Amino acid sequence: MTDFPAFMKQPANRIANTHQATPGVEGYIFDGADGSQMAFWTCQETAASAEHVHDYDEYMLVVEGCYTLLMDGQRVPVKAGEEYVIPRGVPHAGEVLAGTRTIHAFGGHRADRRVGTPGPGCARPRRPLASRRAAARRVACHAHGGSVRESKRAPLSGGEPGTRWFVSEKGFGDLRMSNQAYIIGCQRSGTTLLRLVLECHSKVQCFDEATAYRLLAANEPCPASDKATSVFKIPRWTEQMDRAELCDYGLEEKASRFYWPPQKILYVLRDVRDVVTSMLGLRMGQQSWLEVWGVPILNWKFDHDPDFAAVHGGDLMRARSSPHLLVAAGALYWKYKTMPLFRYLERGYPLLGVCYENLVKAPVPTLQSVCDCLQLDFEPALLNHHLVRHSEVSESGLVVGDTNPQRPIDAGSVGRAQSMFTPIEMDEIDSMVGDLPDRVNTWLARTSSAQPV
Repeated sequence: MTDFPAFMKQPANRIANTHQATPGVEGYIFDGADGSQMAFWTCQETAASAEHVHDYDEYMLVVEGCYTLLMDGQRVPVKAGEEYVIPRGVPHAGEVLAGTRTIHAFGGHRADRRVGTPGPGCARPRRPLASRRAAARRVACHAHGGSVRESKRAPLSGGEPGTRWFVSEKGFGDLRMSNQAYIIGCQRSGTTLLRLVLECHSKVQCFDEATAYRLLAANEPCPASDKATSVFKIPRWTEQMDRAELCDYGLEEKASRFYWPPQKILYVLRDVRDVVTSMLGLRMGQQSWLEVWGVPILNWKFDHDPDFAAVHGGDLMRARSSPHLLVAAGALYWKYKTMPLFRYLERGYPLLGVCYENLVKAPVPTLQSVCDCLQLDFEPALLNHHLVRHSEVSESGLVVGDTNPQRPIDAGSVGRAQSMFTPIEMDEIDSMVGDLPDRVNTWLARTSSAQPV
C-alpha cells in the first residue's frame, strides 16, 4: 500500500490546517471517549516542524518513509516499521521526507477538524494554552533527558511521573517503576559490595549482573516479591543511562532505554589509583581483568561509539603509545566511566554519590545516606552482609568479580596503590585523568559523601 484506505480519509475527519505542526501534510483525526486522539498523516513534501511540547504522551509509528525527531540536541531518525514514544513535557521538533506516512496516538486533545463537528472525545473545552504549557513544564522535570526509540517489547514511558508502561503480545500493563534504583560506577569500584549490602535490607531485592542486564534488556517485570524496592547493579551501562539504546563489548544483552526519573541512581566512586590496582590485581587465568576486559572494551568503544571516539580518542592513542600501557588504559577506563556523573547531574537526575572509601571506613552514615535516597529506614542487618546467604553466587562461592560475599566490610583495599605503582606510573595515572578527581571531590564535598577520589 502507498496510501491510507479511503475510509480513514473521510473529509469530516480532516485536520484543520491551523492545527498542523508540519507544512504540506494531510492529516485525519479520530477521538477516544477519554479525550485521547489518534491521527494519520501523509506528508506530500519534505518539510520540518518547529519545536513544540505536549502536556500528554505521544506515540508514533512510521508506516512509510522517514521522520527524524529533533530533541535534546540529538537527531533520531524513525524509519518505516519503527515506533517511538515522546513523553509529555519533552520539547521536540521534526524533519520529514516527502511521501512519509505516520500514525500517532495522543494521550490528550491534539487537533481539531477542518469541517464537521467534533467527535465525542472533543466535547470538553481545552485548557488555555498558558495552562497547558505550565503543565508541560511541570511534567518536563520528570521526563528530562529526551525520549527513547521503542521496539515491540520496549518500555513506553508515560502516565504518571515514575510510571513505566510495558507493551507485549498481551497488551499494555501499568508497572510502577519509580521504586527501581540502579547501582552504577566504574568496575572494581565497589559496586558489588554495595549490592551485597543492600540485599540484606528487608525491603530491597537486588539483581547482580547475571540477572540485571537480562531483565532490563527484555523489559521483563521483576520477579514477584513482597519487597518494596528493586535495585539493579549495571556498571557496564554506567555511561549509557540516558541513551536510547544500551550495549557493551562482550555483553549479549542489548536494551532500549529503561531509566527515567524519579528512579534513583547510586553512583559508586573510588580512588582512581586503587581502581587501577584492582583491575590489575584481578587475575583471569594468566591475564588481568584489564587485559581480558578493560583494554578490549576501550578498543571496541573507539570503533563503535562515535561519542567515545570524539571525547577519548586522543587519550586512547596516548595510552597505546605509553610504556605503561595497562596503567594508562586503566586510568582512561575509570575516566570514561566517571565523567557521565556530571552529565547526569546537569540533567537533574536523582543521584547519590556513594564513596567507596566512606562505605568501608564509615559504613553506618554512608548506608544511612543510601537508605535516605531510597526512602528506606536504615537496618542494622546492612552491616552484616557476610552472614547472609546471597543470590547469584557461583559454585566456587564467589560473586561477580571474584568477590567473596562472606568477607565483612573492611578497609583493607584502601590505599593499596601506594605499594603497587612507581612514582612514574602514578604520574601516568594523574596525567590521564587530569582534574577529574578534583572535580569529583569538589562535588562530594558539597554532599554527605566527602572523601578523596
